[in-house]
Amino acid sequence: MERTSTLNARDAQWVRDVLERYERPLVAYATRLGADLESARDVVQEAFLRLLSQDLEPLRERVGVWLYTVCRRRVHDELAKASRLATVDAELERGWTAADGDPARALVQGERLRVVAALVAGLPAKQREVVELKFRHGLAYREIVEITGHPIGQVGWLLHEAVKTLRRRMTGRELEEAAEGRS
Repeated sequence: MERTSTLNARDAQWVRDVLERYERPLVAYATRLGADLESARDVVQEAFLRLLSQDLEPLRERVGVWLYTVCRRRVHDELAKASRLATVDAELERGWTAADGDPARALVQGERLRVVAALVAGLPAKQREVVELKFRHGLAYREIVEITGHPIGQVGWLLHEAVKTLRRRMTGRELEEAAEGRS
């Protein structure tokens, strides 16, 4: 049901809180799905504009799932229309810092994260998406089911296969090649 009235103070504060909590993770999610950074921001902005046109009460308990679903659909629509993939990992480009501020540790940690990101990027698209939703965004299986539309058994299987593949690739030559940027 679409909203026709303006937001009351309670709703306005709730929307501000939701925006603060979800904007950055949604932009990161959209970029990992293949949107460039500018398009990802546009997709997230559109999702929040759509949120404002909805009856907010039914969404209060599941707003995160709703926002991820809207963003996912919009990114997929944009990629299909443009027929191109442009993956941006802004967090890795900006670099990572160690919690204790040790530059050597930050360098090692950043390199490990780049290797893992390269290995995850090499997964099939469905596996990569559920890995992102589960481990980077901390979503539960049922939330991943709602966002992707995959049955819960398939979500479990995709995660299992992804972890198995990553474990296999993290040994020996593939890990070394990923660290050097060759895979």
